[in-house]
Amino acid sequence: MNPKTLDLFSGCGGLSLGFERAGFEVKLTNDIWDIALKTFTRNFSHAIAIQGDINKPEIQDRIVEVCNNEIDVVIGGPPCQAYSLAGSRDPEDPRGKLFNSYVDIVEKIQPIAFVIENVKGILSMKHFRIDTPEKIKEKHVKIIKERKSKSQKVSIESLNYHIEDYLIPVTELITSTFEKIGYNVEFKLINSAKYGVPQERLRVFFIGTKSGKKIRFPRITHSNKETLDLKPYVTLREAIGDLPFLGISEEDEVYGGSYSPIYMSRNRRRSWNEVSFTIQAGQRHIPLHPGSPPMKKVGEDEWTFGDGPMRRLSVRECARVQTFPDSFGFYGSTVHKYRQIGNAVPPLLGKKVAESVLNLF
Repeated sequence: MNPKTLDLFSGCGGLSLGFERAGFEVKLTNDIWDIALKTFTRNFSHAIAIQGDINKPEIQDRIVEVCNNEIDVVIGGPPCQAYSLAGSRDPEDPRGKLFNSYVDIVEKIQPIAFVIENVKGILSMKHFRIDTPEKIKEKHVKIIKERKSKSQKVSIESLNYHIEDYLIPVTELITSTFEKIGYNVEFKLINSAKYGVPQERLRVFFIGTKSGKKIRFPRITHSNKETLDLKPYVTLREAIGDLPFLGISEEDEVYGGSYSPIYMSRNRRRSWNEVSFTIQAGQRHIPLHPGSPPMKKVGEDEWTFGDGPMRRLSVRECARVQTFPDSFGFYGSTVHKYRQIGNAVPPLLGKKVAESVLNLF
């Protein structure tokens, strides 16, 4: 029998698709966003879907009940905004607390292994130790609110030494928390392009197991340098070169609205013979199509568009860059589809990670 998985914070199912292709059976999924869950069930009709807030006891109880002691691996990525380098980096951000709910589920289900995916920023994020006095937390939050009200940057350096004494790396918090419930945990920063994904996407993967076997992350298969042992990066031409250069219209599912305030601060176009920039979840951050004219640098942190027809990558092109098959259908508006695709783990990378987990059985 194929090992069974539970996908928490599943989104549209990129990680689940990878695990399924590696030989796992997707038994159950949970997400709070109805549109993403609708997409998931469209593509994984055999899986049971539970919509709702995982922090609510009744949702957790329902998940544990449906698992029925049959889950071998728990996978998923708790929302990462609280840890992002682009976010507030506030240790009291409630989105960061969703990690605790993930731990609760793992402890109740007792799978052989689990996988967590998160942003690169988690490597430099700090959080309160469990034994931190409440008065220290209150002082910390007060300082953060004051600096935010003045549009000042929040950093560990902006806090006094008393607070820093009670902070530890988030990676240490994650590993120690799982160790207390019997799991050995390893983590690694992974660039998707080194595994055949036509995109530079840096993400941190945590793999935990209680099997006692050594955790081995997937071996790199691609490189941007010539080598006998590795294949060259997969380019945009290989990924989307067969698709037509669509016009900007709703029917073509290309967002033609405004750009984010920071969009013009750097180059947003990669050529046909390069890998893509990271596909983000916000439609205003989507990279330009390689058929668009090159952007021009006009100043420090200031770029302008080139002359000629240009557009962002379409929904389908973003899905291709994320390694979703064309048969994978997405529900929702164009904006919703961009969000689902950008939030997902590239299925090809998910498959590579899943194959490493499979070796633990």
